[in-house]
Amino acid sequence: MKLSFSAALLSAVALTNAAHAQEFGSKALGITVGPSVFAAPDLATGVTTSGSGDFSETSTGRGAGINIGVSGGVSVGRVGGFDVGVGVSGFGTFASSGTRLRGSFTGPGTVSIGGYTTPSAAVIVLNTDAVPGTSSASATIDHTNPQGGGENIAVTNTNPGGSANSYAVTTASGDNSFAMGGVATQQGTVNGAAAYGVVAATDGAVFLGSGDLTGLTVTTDVSRGFVFTGLDATVAFSTSFNSMAVQAYAGPSYKFVGQSANTRISVDIPEVAAGPTTFPTYTMERTEALFSSYFGGVVGGSISAPIATNVTASLGL
Repeated sequence: MKLSFSAALLSAVALTNAAHAQEFGSKALGITVGPSVFAAPDLATGVTTSGSGDFSETSTGRGAGINIGVSGGVSVGRVGGFDVGVGVSGFGTFASSGTRLRGSFTGPGTVSIGGYTTPSAAVIVLNTDAVPGTSSASATIDHTNPQGGGENIAVTNTNPGGSANSYAVTTASGDNSFAMGGVATQQGTVNGAAAYGVVAATDGAVFLGSGDLTGLTVTTDVSRGFVFTGLDATVAFSTSFNSMAVQAYAGPSYKFVGQSANTRISVDIPEVAAGPTTFPTYTMERTEALFSSYFGGVVGGSISAPIATNVTASLGL
């Protein structure tokens, strides 16, 4: 998992601080604070399109936050010629990111926006035809929700001249699902036709659009949060040999990783002409979260020796 390299580095720093306190037989407390950057996998938005438009099907996984680490150690005595100390170290990385993606159509195309799942018993049929003399569009929906209710919608428009927008929204008995069908046609200087269908239920949701989608705008807001924390407790044994300090330590370890993502997609359906009919804005929101815990242990050691006045070389594992 590409979460936070700096968080893992902070864990090592905290362990080293505790180990040094044990090595020199003293009490010590250290606090580390610094910035953090992360690069998690990109997140799929669920928006799929074809035609003339600029849309992104993924959002970036890059963000920033803060690292906080605390460590301490104390010598507890000698055992068999070894100095013995105990240390505790903990760290936390907290980071977030926010991304807004916006795309608009500039001609004919298709758009499909699904949730984690789509309704299992929904049939949406969209037809459009725009030729000199007549523009026509239709949207029919037949849906049965898991609770036994459902919606049936049929919206059609045949336009020999001018512009027209029309739609219908139906909610199932029990408010367990709803459906929307809409059409927009224009005939004259510009000939165009578009059709839209929406079904949302307890088993999934889907938005479909087809035809001349000029002006259709999809806005996707994605916010992500990351948490990476850990706590280690160690017992260290240290001694010296020919001016060389040698230390080994081991102990239990706990790590926690959590990430969440909230995606909000809004679809602004364009009207082909100003008038009394305004299409509703379709909004879909989904939230996902992933948490993982690790229980284990840490084992390591270090060797340090003076190589010059006030200069010490150390090697740790």
